[in-house]
Amino acid sequence: MFRQLREAALKVYRDRTLRNMALYYFVFSATPNSGTAFTYYLINEKKFSKSFMAIISVVSVLSGLAGLQFYKRFMIGLSTRTALRISILVSTLLGFVPLMLVTGFNQKIGIPDAYFALGDDVFESFAGYLSLIPMQRTVAILCPEGSEGIVYAGFMSLSNSGSALSSYTAAVLTEWLGITRTNYDNMYALVLLCTLTNLIPYVFTSFLPDASFARRKVKNAKGVTPSPPTSPAMSAVHAQV
Repeated sequence: MFRQLREAALKVYRDRTLRNMALYYFVFSATPNSGTAFTYYLINEKKFSKSFMAIISVVSVLSGLAGLQFYKRFMIGLSTRTALRISILVSTLLGFVPLMLVTGFNQKIGIPDAYFALGDDVFESFAGYLSLIPMQRTVAILCPEGSEGIVYAGFMSLSNSGSALSSYTAAVLTEWLGITRTNYDNMYALVLLCTLTNLIPYVFTSFLPDASFARRKVKNAKGVTPSPPTSPAMSAVHAQV
């Protein structure tokens, strides 16, 4: 059993494209975000009720589904590299929405805080799915036969590790800027810094597959397309996209 796992791990490690995807996956997950601090800002500073915060959570789920359908309809034909570059730029641009809320710009143009907060959550979840689906779809296609489980577990571990680093970095930035439950004077700086860090993964997209990567994976015969992944988790991702 251990020998089989070792051989499967070595097979994955020798695949340069999978290694590059793993690196990008980790960097993408590790970029800090102001989500926790921003939530406390909405509750303590903007005085949003718990019921309204629950509505925001529901809207976030629905906007994520909308992002999935948008990718399926308009972006599924793009290469991984192009799709992720577009999603990064969209995510960065939409990241300035909460900055307008924190600075009070929305009130100057006549948009209530509640509407702006809902819009921010819609945009964030929508952009998040545009980034997540191309990565998972590419990993599902590239996964070596017989190594589906170890690849899925490995990428989930990278995602969890990156998320932990993201939370830690965001906490350090929050403390460094002097943001507390009663002081949000530098909240705009935290939002701005976290938004700009969304561009960091863009540097690593040059190492990701181009439009012809799927064709290069086909070795059996001409005109044969890559078979879908066999694991339930990977099959679910493949079916969604």
